[in-house]
Parts: sequence; C-alpha cells; structure tokens
Amino acid sequence: MFNFKKKDKLTEQEKNIIKQVSLFFEMYNDIFIKFSCMEEKRKIIKKIYEILHYDDLPQLYSTTKLDLKEGITIYRGISASNNDALKKYVNEFINGDVFYGGRASVYGTGIYTVVGENLDVASKYASDGGINNCGIVIESKLHKDSKIIKNSEIEEVKSFIFEKMRKMYKKNIEEFMAILEDDGALAAILGYDAIYVEEKNYIVMLNRKKMIINDVDIFNKLDLNNDIKNR
Repeated sequence: MFNFKKKDKLTEQEKNIIKQVSLFFEMYNDIFIKFSCMEEKRKIIKKIYEILHYDDLPQLYSTTKLDLKEGITIYRGISASNNDALKKYVNEFINGDVFYGGRASVYGTGIYTVVGENLDVASKYASDGGINNCGIVIESKLHKDSKIIKNSEIEEVKSFIFEKMRKMYKKNIEEFMAILEDDGALAAILGYDAIYVEEKNYIVMLNRKKMIINDVDIFNKLDLNNDIKNR
C-alpha cells in the first residue's frame, strides 16, 4: 500500500521508488526517443522488458513438477484461423518471442490473462467471442514469488514519480514520461512481475518467466482440435 501525501521529507519507500526509476532512466536514456504511433511506443516498451529479461521463456510444469493445485491459476485464450497456425502461436507463446496484448494498453503492455474463476472469459478469447472453433485455453500458475501490483495503486505511484522526475531532469524526460504512461512499463521498471486488474479480474503478466505453464496436455488438445475439425 502506498501513501504519497505531501510532507517535508520523503519516506524510505518513496526514496527507493525515485532511486529505482531515476537509475533506469540514466542507464538507458538513449532508448527513450519521440514516437509517432502506438507501434513505435510498443517497441520501446518491449526493449524495456528485454533489458529486464522479462521476455525470458516461461517455466514448464513438465520440468518443474510443481503442484498445480497451489498458487494463483491464470488462463490465456489463443485463437487462430487453422490448427497449424494455432500450433505455431502456442509454440511461440511457450518457446519464442513474446506477444504482448493490450490494443490501447488500457491496463498496460503485457500478456493478458484471466484469473481462475474467469475461465469463461479466456474461452471467449480462444473462440473469438464464439465465432471461431479453432482455439485453445492455456492454463498457467504464477510463481509463488511473483511481485504483483494492483492497477488501482499505479496511478498514485505514477503521479508521484512524474512530479519528482520532472524536477530532477530536463533532457529527454518528457519522452520517458510518455513511456511511463503505460502501466506495464512503469510497473516493470519498479520491479513488478504482473498487474492485477481488480475490476476485470485480469492479470497482466509483464515477466513471462514467472509463468509456470501446464504444458502436459497442450499439444494433445491441439491434436484433438484437429481431429474434431476433420470429422
């Protein structure tokens, strides 16, 4: 919980937040350039995640043998035009480059998932709202040491950071602030692995390696999808 009320001296928590953000800005100042479209902004945010190694591969249940009954369960729906494309997307999700969702980055750039009891929402994404029968829902667990921030806390942190950083820096600071308008970028720089969107019961994963994917039956499901479509 944060408390950024105006006072004479900064708390240790506030000092640490400013130290963390300013250090990142000074170390990687050259990546914060003006952008003219969402695609260019997304490339800068992806670079931030690469610097933090948030794009590292996820863990797999088949290699960790963790108890899937423990921890927070999240689901991601993936759809495609055909089974071969679906297999490709799933393989990329597990073994390849990260695809970050969030069309307008409403809740931040990241991997959009739903929490356990909202499985029906993930199923809708897997079927494009019920119009596509070529899709899959991937089950994952959050690693037990995942650091999560609520989306309701981010705005207060953001206002505090913007005020302090604008006083401390002049060059390139507005380009940096423009990137930090994205909740995912800001949360990642602060060391968070995910954002919990309370009103939607979403978890926006920023750090892919904190996901433990239940890979045991994924490709069996994909083969089953293919069998059903060919009947």
